[in-house]
Amino acid sequence: MSPARELGILNREGMKALADGNTANAIFLLSQALDKAHCFKTSLNEAKIHNSLGLATFMAGQQNKAQSHFERALHCVREELGEDNQLYKRIASNMDKANRGDIAA
Repeated sequence: MSPARELGILNREGMKALADGNTANAIFLLSQALDKAHCFKTSLNEAKIHNSLGLATFMAGQQNKAQSHFERALHCVREELGEDNQLYKRIASNMDKANRGDIAA
């Protein structure tokens, strides 16, 4: 299986687990996806996974880890694309919502 396909499967299954309320499994799967994302030349895959991990760790009550994941995601996007794009804005919005405690479980 190609690394891109494996990354996609891990990400989808991680987000499905999160939607089902299984934050521990979501964090596990998304962490594995993050390991796979490092093999790509672009860091945008890492940014997307860090964003997802930010959501999962926030929902697991790990606010400090969530903040760190959102910050890493924003850094990756800023380095690749700058700040004037939808991905950066979505991650910044998620971080803002997490800081306000406004992410629905």
